[in-house]
Amino acid sequence: FPALRSLERSTNLPPQLTSFVGRRREIDEVKGRLAGTRLLTLTGPGGTGKTRLSIQVASEVLPEFEAGAFFVPLAPISDPELVMTTIAKSLGLAEQPTRPTIEALTEYLQDKRLLLVLDNFEQVLDAASGVGELLAGSQKLTVLATSREALGLHGEKEYPVPPLGLPDLENLPSTEALSQFEAVALFIDRATSVKPGFEVTNENAPAIAEICARLDGLPLAIELAAARVKVLAPAAILKRLGHSLSLLAGGARDLPTRQQTLRGAIDWSYELLDEQEQTLFARLSVFVGGFSLEAAEAVCNPDGDLVLDTLEGVASLTNKSLVRQMDSAQGESRFFMLETIREYAGERLTQSPDSERVAASHAGYFLAMAERAEPELLGSDQALWLDSLEQEHDNLRAAITGASQGDVETALLLCGALWRFWQIRGHLREAAMRFRNVLDLPGTSEYPRARAKALEGAGGVTYWMADWEAAGRYYSECVELRKEMDDTAGLAEALYNLSFVFALPPPPLRDLDRALELNAEALPLYREVGDRRGEAKLLWQISNTHLIRNEWEQCRESSEKALEIFREVDDRFSSGWALHSIGLAWIGLGDLDEARTALTQSLELFSAANDLTGIGLLLNDFSIIALVTDDLDRSVRLHGAALQVERKIGQGLVTNYEGYVPWNPASSRERLGDVAYEKLFAEGEAMSVEEAVAYAVPPDAGT
Repeated sequence: FPALRSLERSTNLPPQLTSFVGRRREIDEVKGRLAGTRLLTLTGPGGTGKTRLSIQVASEVLPEFEAGAFFVPLAPISDPELVMTTIAKSLGLAEQPTRPTIEALTEYLQDKRLLLVLDNFEQVLDAASGVGELLAGSQKLTVLATSREALGLHGEKEYPVPPLGLPDLENLPSTEALSQFEAVALFIDRATSVKPGFEVTNENAPAIAEICARLDGLPLAIELAAARVKVLAPAAILKRLGHSLSLLAGGARDLPTRQQTLRGAIDWSYELLDEQEQTLFARLSVFVGGFSLEAAEAVCNPDGDLVLDTLEGVASLTNKSLVRQMDSAQGESRFFMLETIREYAGERLTQSPDSERVAASHAGYFLAMAERAEPELLGSDQALWLDSLEQEHDNLRAAITGASQGDVETALLLCGALWRFWQIRGHLREAAMRFRNVLDLPGTSEYPRARAKALEGAGGVTYWMADWEAAGRYYSECVELRKEMDDTAGLAEALYNLSFVFALPPPPLRDLDRALELNAEALPLYREVGDRRGEAKLLWQISNTHLIRNEWEQCRESSEKALEIFREVDDRFSSGWALHSIGLAWIGLGDLDEARTALTQSLELFSAANDLTGIGLLLNDFSIIALVTDDLDRSVRLHGAALQVERKIGQGLVTNYEGYVPWNPASSRERLGDVAYEKLFAEGEAMSVEEAVAYAVPPDAGT
């Protein structure tokens, strides 16, 4: 949008010296709401662009107001008593010392169709009743206000101003298309104003997109960052955004001080909070990626030292635009801070004596959540619990990082409780990194139970990555620790886990006899503690040894016995793997209808939980069926899709198939030729997970 032109109707709308970028949808929405109310308040935190949006809207609707549109800047005043005087001054009314200003204003506005733009109302909210009187006494008056918080008047409509549109960093569009996103367009516009000739290139485009995302799409923050291109390349700006509030200073000198730095803009809101709200605001910064009211209560006020009710406090901060509310997938209210605001709040928390205590409460709360979820990740409610952990993943990461600074036991237990979630949802590379970090922390040997738990998880993660050396090292140490602790149940599980390191690797690492010996050691221990599910897992592991030896009937029988028990104990996760083995056994036995039935049921279980590791292997199972039925095109596509999932999540077991099953989908290359094979393989790689699953099991396939 161009800078405002000279307007025919009476107005004092300030001319804008820079172009207005984007916001077409927001302008139209605000104009639509303004047409249906006489009081509309644009709300949002500092730097959202409320003022610029209000001026642009006012300029576009000006022809609809015969008496004009007038801008009333309230930022310079803090005394609510001065609001009416400031409005009068903006309208050009002479002061009448013997008459109340509101009375004179009401009389002046009584028959005028006029738009008042009241900018920055948050620090004079006590004057809201006066605005209500003006509206009651002046039936043609319309007020467009900007504020961190709604005015709270009858008939008021609120419009939360959203951040600017951002590109998806995981799927960046072309360099040409990138500039169509509002945040990027604003960055480019302001960058060229300070550095003529600045251009978006293939090299700097990813950095520009990430800068805009890191700054939450906040116009003020983006403008301040763009101003730095005069001395820093976008990549250098991005590198320094770890301390964004320090970098984002140096705005135009003719702007109010609070708009010259992002910290100043947030300071403005912070100083309007009372002491209890300031404390809660700082404590809430410990959450990363959002929080529930339950979490806020447990972490920020566990001892009741805050007189302020947590619900009321969060509601107040939400009303003041320092916290934002959204609905979660579970239909519950969830709250979050824009990252730039959270950074500011975090600085306040660091300066307070509460910092360590709040961090410990945060880690403790999310450890309890992870441990509560852990046994549920295998059962009928697994999808619900997996989704809950996915939603809180950033908080769980922060809890691990925070605990690693001084609470080694909590860090170990957190990782140990989360490993199955990381495996199922395909966070294997991150999980391996986190296990390495926490297990290398000094002092972990003082907590053998927690270390054994983490070793078990580390072994599981590296097993799924087919890193046999690391898995063997972790599992072996876990076995020794469980023996030292005389932990019968833990030792049974550790022996079972270690057997996989001997059963599944390719030769010469494979030692099926040793795997069976470990299973034999684990069986009486599982029986001693009454672990029926553990016995079923051993049956399934025995079926794997038969599968590797291509002993299909024995594989099927052992897997079916295991499946019966898994269903009995409501273990959907293990049921999926038993069905996988049954399906492969039926392929070996030549009954493809039975194979399809078992594998379809398995894939349905994994898809319901969005189990990416399971989905990857099952896609390859269906690739094998297609190969056996001579449907080479389908086989190659599914093989490409399976390997793409494997690469995406860091898994290694799909590739490991080639070491122990007699069917290799890659053998299709010889029959199809390199060109045709590569084309089909690429088509499979290009499929989304959902597309690949649908392709593997067509709607008419049945179960």
